[in-house]
Amino acid sequence: MSNYERVVVLSIDALKAPHLPIHGYERDTAPYISSLAERGQWFRNCYSMSSHTRESMPAALTGQFPNKVLGKQYRLTAPTVAEAVPVESAMFHSNPFLSRAYDFDQGFDTFDDDLWVGRNRLLTLARRLLDKFRNRHYVRANKINERSLSWVDEQSD
Repeated sequence: MSNYERVVVLSIDALKAPHLPIHGYERDTAPYISSLAERGQWFRNCYSMSSHTRESMPAALTGQFPNKVLGKQYRLTAPTVAEAVPVESAMFHSNPFLSRAYDFDQGFDTFDDDLWVGRNRLLTLARRLLDKFRNRHYVRANKINERSLSWVDEQSD
């Protein structure tokens, strides 16, 4: 077990490191991320297992290579890191490929993937297609932040 009481993993899809002040970018594009880097642990040399979310996040959530943890139709076949931590765990996002439809909810006490249909992958993806036609695509960050911060506020300690 580490010396840390809390672990927060913040994953921002398609964020380019060269556009962050902590990597020398001249504009103040991400003041909160800079603040987190000053106060927390910052890994300067990290490499993704893939340039695609569908393969990189399974590796990040399990600590194993994607070809070892993804089964048929990209279903997650290995336990997530959430199963290894002895505290409440939660995940908030709106990426259909990391949803409960693909078994990514394993081990999380709270799992909010912004999908209303449940475990049926076909219906879930059909709903996403309809959302794209309505120009909804993904849930905006402020909505996900609102739900995740509400969860944080509900934690007793």
